[in-house]
Amino acid sequence: MIYIRFNLRTRLESLAKRLGFSTKHLNWLIKGNARLTEDATSRLERVLGSTARFWLNREAIYRERLAKREARQR
Repeated sequence: MIYIRFNLRTRLESLAKRLGFSTKHLNWLIKGNARLTEDATSRLERVLGSTARFWLNREAIYRERLAKREARQR
């Protein structure tokens, strides 16, 4: 378990560095606590290969579902 955590942290740190983000900011993005901006999607496109449009669409879908869930809970 400790190896898995270390390995995952190392991968996140490496990806954050390649994207030009702090590890903390990358974690916020992964958890949905920070919105994907056009700049962030351009970086993801460059590093991961998917298009910026793909990432912006995923962000829009996620935010729409989140808003619907929050509306149901009221």
